[in-house]
Formats: sequence, structure tokens, C-alpha cells
Amino acid sequence: MRKLIGLVVVLAVLWAGYWFVGSSGLQRGVNTWFAEQAAAGMTAENSGVTVRGFPNRFDLTVDNVKFADPKTGLGWEAPFVQIFALSYKPWHVISALPNSQVLRLPGQEMVIDSQDLRASARATPNSALPLEEIVIEGAALKATSTLGWQLASEDLIAAIRVDATTVSSYDVVLTATGVTPDPALMAALKASSDLPPMIQTLTMDINTRLNLPLDRFVNPPTIRLAELTVKNIGLTWGDMTMTSAGVLKPDRAGFLEGRVEIEITKWQKMIPLLVASGAVKPEVAPTIENLLGALARDGGNPDVLKVPLVMAEGLMSLGPLPLGAAPNVEPPTN
Repeated sequence: MRKLIGLVVVLAVLWAGYWFVGSSGLQRGVNTWFAEQAAAGMTAENSGVTVRGFPNRFDLTVDNVKFADPKTGLGWEAPFVQIFALSYKPWHVISALPNSQVLRLPGQEMVIDSQDLRASARATPNSALPLEEIVIEGAALKATSTLGWQLASEDLIAAIRVDATTVSSYDVVLTATGVTPDPALMAALKASSDLPPMIQTLTMDINTRLNLPLDRFVNPPTIRLAELTVKNIGLTWGDMTMTSAGVLKPDRAGFLEGRVEIEITKWQKMIPLLVASGAVKPEVAPTIENLLGALARDGGNPDVLKVPLVMAEGLMSLGPLPLGAAPNVEPPTN
């Protein structure tokens, strides 16, 4: 009996030692990561890193997080972020996010308000900890931009999952339901459209091939997009629906090039939407509608528009309609 008790005591001491070594290493690792990002030219700040949860969990809290890339204008701020992991399974973590946070994009900031926003991440348990999956779920989300627009969603789920068939490739999927467009847009649209005030669903299913795998050694500023495969980006808004598919790649100057085939049912309802959003001038709308109507009739169904979104030589067009500059990303380095 004494031997059994002694064994239990030894195991308890060893486990306690493992936890304290692990928690100290985790805290040190987070602080080192922030320091490395700052040394690489990123804005990476926090007001404190703590680890609790003894003996069965590592509960990490990082307060007043601020992260930004001065080159791209992308950034994120939050009063805290909490990450939880079982001490015997540290490669699978769950994160609790605050009800309000700030997302910075080039030329604007967005305040993201939500209820019960959470995320989980799972890596392969080896020395590099390559990413296997990230899942984000939330309810009652609302984005408010400094450019004056708002967008809300009743529910949202998004995920990034490794694509084992291709090196450094990841599937990115998103489903948002009960999406409320900007109130100013809906007010401008009300007199000329019977689209309902809520979009039933927004969906995205794409595959991104990167120049580097996402693991613990990757440095965010070195990540480059090599190829973007659109399996489907679509919506259901009243009786107007859209689907799309295609492949895009950055050219040598960083502009996306390629072709995405778009199919819109009840496409006529898109015209007042474009006018209300300011994308099309009212006096030009009839010409565009006639042109798209001719394309739809050529396709065999006047209510279904099949048109390509083409990006080439830094420019973008929807069928015969020029849309301006194509999106620009930094070109791959390999």
C-alpha cells in the first residue's frame, strides 16, 4: 500500500512539474512570438500574458492585444484573448473572444460586436505543429465601419482546413445566415426593389494555395498567395440567387488574374442594387440592364445571367462591363 501511495505521489509531482514547465514555456513562447513579430516590423503589443488552469488545463490570457502589419494596413485589436487547452492535448485549443474588437483594413476600421464568439484550432502533434483546422463561430454579429456602413448576421461559422492533397493548401469555408445589409443601402433600395431586408444565406467555399505551410515557424509577413480556387461564392436573397466558380493567381505585379464564372438567377434585381450602392450611375443603369439582358437571352433563359468575372493585366471586367483595377496582392516569392 505504501508503495502504491509512493507511486501516486511521484506521479503527482511529475505531473505538477510538467504543468509548471509547460505553463512557463507557453508564457515564454507567447512573449517571444510577440517580440519576434515586432522585430520583423509588425506592430505586436500586449499588456500582459498569464497562464492558469493547474493541473489539467493551460488557460492562457493575453490582455490588450494589438497586432498590425504597417505594409498592408491590416490590424486587429482586442481587450483580451483567452486560449484554453487540455494539458495532455496542447495541440488542440479553444479560444474565447471578446464581445467587441477592432479590425483594421486599408483605409478603414471596423468595430466587430458579437455574442458568444469563439474559435478552435487544431494542429498536427509534431515539432512544427502544422495547422490542421481553425473553426470560428458566432451569433448576433455586427460590423460597423468608419466609412459609414454596417453589416450584421444572426449566425456565422467559418473554417480553415488543411487540404492534404496539395502542399501548403487550405480550404476556406464560410456560411452566414440572416444577414442584414447596411441600413442606408436598404433605405436607398426600398423604392426601386422588392428584395427583402435580410439576405437568407451568404456562402463561401474557396481553396488557397500559399507559398509556405502554416505552422509554428511561419512568419506572417512572409506568407504569399500562390493560387486562389473559387469553388463557390454565393448568396440567396429573396428569389435572387448567385453562384460562382473559377481560379485566380497573382501576376508578376501582384494583380490577381484569371476567370470566375458567375451565374445569377433573377439578375434583374441586381441592377437597382448596384445603383443604390453607388456602383452604377442611375442614367447608365438602363444601358447595363439591356446589355446584360441580351447576354441572359443568349444563354437560353432571360432570368438567368451567366457571365464571367475576368481579371487580366491589372484590370477587372464583368463580361463586357469594365469594373476598374483588379485586386492586388503581393506576388509569390517561389
